Amino acid sequence: MSTVLHSTGEVAGSQLRSEISALNRVDEAAFGTLAEIIFNFLLASKQPDVVLERLNELSSETGLNFNSLKSIVRSLLSLFKAAGSRGITAKNIQQDLEQLGLEGDRSNLICEKWNANYAAICRSMVGQTFMINQLVDMEWKFGVTAASSEIKKVGNSFLQLKLVVNKGNDVMEDIYMELSLPQFYTFLHEMEKAKANMDLLA
Repeated sequence: MSTVLHSTGEVAGSQLRSEISALNRVDEAAFGTLAEIIFNFLLASKQPDVVLERLNELSSETGLNFNSLKSIVRSLLSLFKAAGSRGITAKNIQQDLEQLGLEGDRSNLICEKWNANYAAICRSMVGQTFMINQLVDMEWKFGVTAASSEIKKVGNSFLQLKLVVNKGNDVMEDIYMELSLPQFYTFLHEMEKAKANMDLLA
């Protein structure tokens, strides 16, 4: 029986499993470059053509199939964006990747990058949402973890955000995020810096 992924809340398809498993055959340097490309896109929302250009360079340098690389990156970006909107922890990201067939040292690298950049990834995702859609309403609530399979999480505070955006033609969409308290303060600091930059340009 297949286990539901933390990141998406769904059972992984065979194509995703195949693509993630294929990353084990990529040498360590190429895997590191691929991870860097993906996280740079998540953090800076670089244009797709920049990502495609870097993937083309990686394909030329390593002999890896360009279309396969593009498909893998698309799948990972989709997985990570879903994880960001669901407030998924680095540990759960690692569990998902290992369940999909990624070896431990490689899932460790992704886990470390996710943990280090989580608040900035959330800020980037919110920024993209605001650039494309109008923010109509925002709700938040604090909570405390009363029970968890991870003993260290019991008693930890967290914040749940609900953003209501207008997708156009009065079509509303709810976007949910969950942050630990330290992640929230980092996120808030990043948003305050972004607001200050916008005020300077206004």
